[in-house]
Amino acid sequence: MVGAGKLNKRVTIQYSTVTRTGAGEEVETWVDEDTVWAAINTLSGSEFFSARQTQSEVTHKITIWYRTGIIPVKRFKFGNRYFNIEYPINPNESNIQLIVLCKETFI
Repeated sequence: MVGAGKLNKRVTIQYSTVTRTGAGEEVETWVDEDTVWAAINTLSGSEFFSARQTQSEVTHKITIWYRTGIIPVKRFKFGNRYFNIEYPINPNESNIQLIVLCKETFI
């Protein structure tokens, strides 16, 4: 478990919605859901190797206080960086913190 003082970054949880333009074209838009405290860590070599066994392309581990609804169709925004949620982990099913394996994307 990460100590409270290490959750020192503000990240925004976003979800995707699809709207249509006047011409009927579908446009994907990301909507802010909530802003939470987080720790953002680049995976070390061994963590990266282990993560690749279950999820390809996982690059970061983001830890937040436990909450429901953190699923792979959402993402985290941190400044001008975006992290697609790949796999949330609830350590020991304790409902205290979530460790979220993510892939950083470049828009």
